[in-house]
Amino acid sequence: MARKADALILLWDGKSSGSKDMLNRAKTHGLEIYVKTVDVTKYNETKRKSLQEQAVEWAKKLRSNTDAVVIDTESCGGSANDEIIALAIVRLHNGEELFSSLLRPNSDVKFNWYASQVHGITKKQLTHAPQLPDVWNKIYPLLHNNEVLAYNFSSDERMLRQTVNKHSLDVPDISWYCIMNAYKKFTLRTANTNLTQACLEMKVKAGTHDALDDALAAARIVYRIEQNYKITE
Repeated sequence: MARKADALILLWDGKSSGSKDMLNRAKTHGLEIYVKTVDVTKYNETKRKSLQEQAVEWAKKLRSNTDAVVIDTESCGGSANDEIIALAIVRLHNGEELFSSLLRPNSDVKFNWYASQVHGITKKQLTHAPQLPDVWNKIYPLLHNNEVLAYNFSSDERMLRQTVNKHSLDVPDISWYCIMNAYKKFTLRTANTNLTQACLEMKVKAGTHDALDDALAAARIVYRIEQNYKITE
């Protein structure tokens, strides 16, 4: 590269061995050299602070919308034919319970053993539970044209949409937000944190794989982010 170039413009922290080697090569080949020293530590710290501030502003904005809701679902599995079997919706602003119920799936649904071990819901418990169409008139207005949050929202979004479509119900127009992604940004991590661990770190009551408990726990995480809560060991 140095043999073909006319000049070198180098942003350097003064430590990178690769950049230093390029600088030496440029000098050997007589290139015009322009070096700008960059404080990488300061840059990274500024970037980290900016990400945290974005997460805090995100939480403040959503919690200021008194219509925004947090949902959690439990399903009988993750296959294309499975349905949600529990759904809870709480108001993000104050944790008010807006809807919570077990839901009975169609008879063609087979329960996944692992899913049942996680949430503890059995097919027998759902014998007298309503089906989603029976309560959709209560749920739809809470979700349609609204900001809806969930912890690891992709799972809840997919299973809700799948169940709605399976029962040929009106699909609500939802603006989805992922609390897990916001928590990752707030904590400056590269990996996701599960809801139980996030609650432990934020010193709030954790969920129990019950839809209502988990929806409330997720709402508490948003509240802590808004507070700019400092995680301590």
